[in-house]
Amino acid sequence: MEGLNLIEGTCVKFNLKNLKVPHLGWNSIIINKENEIINGIEKNLFYFAHSYHVTGCNMNNVIASTNHEYTFPAIVNFRNIYGVQFHPEKSYSQGKKLINNFIQKC
Repeated sequence: MEGLNLIEGTCVKFNLKNLKVPHLGWNSIIINKENEIINGIEKNLFYFAHSYHVTGCNMNNVIASTNHEYTFPAIVNFRNIYGVQFHPEKSYSQGKKLINNFIQKC
């Protein structure tokens, strides 16, 4: 599936053997590198609801990843573009903090 082509990578549907698609519910993220967008976030649990994910990303652009049978990017950044795989608006205080960090950065 083709996206906006703003960040390197390809959008693909999950190819899972043991877990269900769509990926629904709470899952933890793994911080790969520091970034202002995640400053002050105390919990690393976010709410996911998706059947597709990004593959072939430049790992320098991956701020955080998550695992749902295999690991994939959860937060990406390239220049002034940010993308998240989860739903921050459904992720309680940690989602609110991420949104606030984004607003402050802008």
